[in-house]
Amino acid sequence: MRTERRVPAAAVADLLRGIVSGEQAREHAAATARAVLEESSGDDEQSYRHALSVLSVADVRDRAGHYLLAPEHFAPWLADVERRYGRPGGRAPDVEPPTRARVCELIAQLASGDLGPVEAGEIVGPWVDHPAVADAVVARAIERLTWADVLDDVGYLFGPADYEQWLVDAREGGSAGPERDPVGR
Repeated sequence: MRTERRVPAAAVADLLRGIVSGEQAREHAAATARAVLEESSGDDEQSYRHALSVLSVADVRDRAGHYLLAPEHFAPWLADVERRYGRPGGRAPDVEPPTRARVCELIAQLASGDLGPVEAGEIVGPWVDHPAVADAVVARAIERLTWADVLDDVGYLFGPADYEQWLVDAREGGSAGPERDPVGR
């Protein structure tokens, strides 16, 4: 039986913070991130995996021996991890969880073309896995909105007809999944 290694988000934030401040050995941070990614089942929240992916290349250097990524490159990832998972001392993310009305509004804007798929994903990003989202319909709507910008070989995987169904489900409290679930659920 394989044991999965998971570094708490607080530890990921500490690794990022150390690189940004210049106090963390990049080699240690990169090795830790690579080990976690290699042993992961891939079920981790997307922003957590992105932060680990960025950390995994923290020690890459050019031919002259300079790091390819400057410390300031890691600052947005640190801010994202802290916003999503809290800051040192157990503070919760600063983002208020959405209401059902708010996610319905976003889905309606997406369906009408007033909001693009990439923008929808950026708006809902801080809400993914937010600890205060207790409404299953809201959680499902957030999950679906993160799928809006998924591409396949011909364009976006989801389109206006899908968004309309997502809106109906969110308004009526339904939770039926789309036929083309990008994560295979």
